[in-house]
Amino acid sequence: MTQNPLYQSLTTLTPHELHLKSCYEKGSLPSFPSDVPFLLTEEMFFPSNSRQNITVLKHQCYSPIQTHSHDFFEVIYVLKGQSQHEIGIRHSQLNTGDLCILPPGSAHNIHVYDDSAILDILIRRSAFEKVFSSLMDSDNILTSFFTGAIYAAGANDYIIFHTGQDQALQSLILDMYQECCSQEKYYEMLLDTQLAMLFARLLRSYESSCELPPFQSRSESQIFGMIQYMNRNYQKISLKDLAEKFHYTPTYTSKRIHEATGRTFSALLAQIRMEHAARLLKSTTLTVGEIGLQTGYTTPEHFIRTFKKHFHITPNEYRKSFSISY
Repeated sequence: MTQNPLYQSLTTLTPHELHLKSCYEKGSLPSFPSDVPFLLTEEMFFPSNSRQNITVLKHQCYSPIQTHSHDFFEVIYVLKGQSQHEIGIRHSQLNTGDLCILPPGSAHNIHVYDDSAILDILIRRSAFEKVFSSLMDSDNILTSFFTGAIYAAGANDYIIFHTGQDQALQSLILDMYQECCSQEKYYEMLLDTQLAMLFARLLRSYESSCELPPFQSRSESQIFGMIQYMNRNYQKISLKDLAEKFHYTPTYTSKRIHEATGRTFSALLAQIRMEHAARLLKSTTLTVGEIGLQTGYTTPEHFIRTFKKHFHITPNEYRKSFSISY
């Protein structure tokens, strides 16, 4: 792999990086306040009229980066070397082969003040439904991570996979970078597929050894457990069922859910059901009535009304719009 021309190009400092390196060695690089994060938005990286859900960029070495968050998912991959990473109050070092996934809203900063090579994979939040439909229907560590990221801000600030010298995974990420650069016909579709392959490879080989931040309190752990339980039992679960499972009163359970997610139990359950319904509409040929039953609605009319309220279109219109998206 080290003979790959793309690898060689990405691990060689550009003229601008060489200039920044000179400034760094002279102590003349600007600095930013570390306690004032700013927001990066999708509009900065994805054109509004583009069907592209994913972009892959090289992280610029020796460039001072202000603490920031974003309204999209970010994957940081260390192609070569290492980087110092600050996520909230946590500090960690990422080494060659480490891959860190950050959800929207996670304040962080990354320091690359040597000749290391880092790639950033940026993923639209709206792409979640499209790219991860099959992933979210199975019970795995990424499903748990994304569930917390979507429904409860701060549930998980990051997840890290230590992939070491995994050449197949490295080749896949380099291919994604190449697709972004070339933008040949159907590159958007290929990127979606490649990202799904990336996550499948991570789960196959590194699910048992990945690193998640520890919960700060027992209460934080329990609310995350509640959301996971709702996501796995969304067809028939009630507030009473959830309260009994976690040994709380329904009133206290409702209060904790609202504090963590900003939603009532009923609103959160409806959102979870709607997202499962959307995946079924896109990935199966089940009828609208059958999908309604599978997601917890006893009549097609109730399901259609709820779906239209959530997505502002009917289930059939949603299915048709997805089928012609490419």
